[in-house]
Amino acid sequence: MALKRQRRFDANKRYQKEISDQAREVAERNRSEYETELNLQKLDNIKANEEMAAIKKFEEDFKAAEKNRIWSDMQRSRQENEQRRREQAARDNMDDRLIDVLLRSRARVEQKRKQTEKDVSTYSSQGDVGRPEESHLVEQATLAVEEPGSSRSESRLRRT
Repeated sequence: MALKRQRRFDANKRYQKEISDQAREVAERNRSEYETELNLQKLDNIKANEEMAAIKKFEEDFKAAEKNRIWSDMQRSRQENEQRRREQAARDNMDDRLIDVLLRSRARVEQKRKQTEKDVSTYSSQGDVGRPEESHLVEQATLAVEEPGSSRSESRLRRT
């Protein structure tokens, strides 16, 4: 019986050793899987942090670019507005000068018309109107006064 007990004891010992070895193998496998999973999670976290940093940098760059675009649009708008204001001032100045020239021209025409009327009335009171060469001169003077668009007044308008 001692032999049987010894064999059973040896068999139990081997069985316990096999179970212990299997348990160690399972524990080692689980530990290595756990470490592998941890390493993969670390890599995922590193990649996620890099992506977040890239997204954050992109957002900051985009905000800066948008701010610069808005600023340049505002500057361009101000410059265009100032240019329009200068152009309007120049047009107003030209209009004022043109009105002044036209008023002076009208005053000259009116003065010449009055002078011509005075000369005509003076000639008619003297009775010299009947002479054809003087009558012709009076008509020419009247026409020259009544035509403000004559070439002489147009050239004066262009010069001013």
